[in-house]
Amino acid sequence: MGVPDNTSVEQFPYCDGGMNGSMLRTNEYLFDMRYFWYNYYMMQPDNSQARTAELVEGGSWFNYFQKKSNPFWDRMMYTARMKRFASYYDGFHERYLRPDDGPLIELGVGFGATAIPLIDRGFSVIGIDNEPRFFPFCVHNSQFSEHPERLTLVLKDLYDPNWHRDFLKRSIQAVVSYGVLEHFERNHLINTLIPQQFAIAKTIIAMIPVLTENTLQTFKATSCPENNVDENGIYRNFWTTGFWRETIFKGHEILGELDVKGSGGSKGGPWDMTIFTVQ
Repeated sequence: MGVPDNTSVEQFPYCDGGMNGSMLRTNEYLFDMRYFWYNYYMMQPDNSQARTAELVEGGSWFNYFQKKSNPFWDRMMYTARMKRFASYYDGFHERYLRPDDGPLIELGVGFGATAIPLIDRGFSVIGIDNEPRFFPFCVHNSQFSEHPERLTLVLKDLYDPNWHRDFLKRSIQAVVSYGVLEHFERNHLINTLIPQQFAIAKTIIAMIPVLTENTLQTFKATSCPENNVDENGIYRNFWTTGFWRETIFKGHEILGELDVKGSGGSKGGPWDMTIFTVQ
């Protein structure tokens, strides 16, 4: 996978707190993949429920993103990613969160496009994903940060009803996600995934593409905003900012909203998003 040759393999001990050995810190850099593959195949997901968040061409988010962008950063790509993050979010997280108040959990860490800018801003981030092939790239990309030790990676499946239990009573400051929640069905969000996040932390920060003319045109979703499946087989719900506020996050306090117009992304065209801070 392009991991540099000048590193040494170190066996990772099982971590305390019941993480089943699937957690690593990126300052170790290269790791024993046996732990990852064991946990990956032993997850035994509940196939009785719709797994809409896994609907993607070829059945693999890793393959999809690998085609869309270079997952293996160099210094120039790292700098470009940091500038892009700043253009969208600069100062937003600091309005509601403090680096010294506890770690953040990121849902769907992927190649580290948002976790790494956050560790650069002083936060400790636990990045979770159900696809272990992301992790070697995320580890490599984090080495351009001055503090890669602030990033921890954990193999978890958000459809596992117990995925959140290892993080209970661990002083997690917030659960953050960027383009994740819209891939889940409405009832699963309201009844399961959002309550699980609030069981871990008192604050959720979520970036979500929202229903606007720009967004629908870019994603070719005009005829079917809800339960949309695009040409890449990806399932998304395009709801208005108000619908997220009044229905999906009903009963919770919205501390802040940031509307970002005409952002780009893997689709290439302009689409609009809202970043919510919810308690």
